[in-house]
Amino acid sequence: MNTPLPFSQFYDSVTAWAEKKKEQRISAALKKTMAGTERLAELSEKVNRGTGARKFLESDFWKDHMNPYLRSEAVLKPAGPKDGYMQFPGLFIEYLVGSGRVRVLSKLMATLDDWQEQGEEAEKVLLLEAGKRQRMRE
Repeated sequence: MNTPLPFSQFYDSVTAWAEKKKEQRISAALKKTMAGTERLAELSEKVNRGTGARKFLESDFWKDHMNPYLRSEAVLKPAGPKDGYMQFPGLFIEYLVGSGRVRVLSKLMATLDDWQEQGEEAEKVLLLEAGKRQRMRE
């Protein structure tokens, strides 16, 4: 036989039940949006690569030696007579080699910049994921 509960007990039990359901919904929603271990490993790799690229570009070796050397090698030389000979195929090939050097350096710099940006974005996502996991533990 069910005996009626006083209102305060009934209210407390319904409130506790609603809070429990709310926590379950939040937990389920967080679990749906949480990244898997593969994604976390990929993001961690991007962060490491971006950090390494930043450290490399800020290092004294890069600033004092590598960057000036690569820039001097990547100077685009105009196609024109050189050393007293007028062999157009030879000059044209030299011009293309010089152009390729410029493209290689610009591609290298763009790649290093891209790695830094990807690392920063991945770090933001990892912080969000850490927040979700912290919230799940609580």
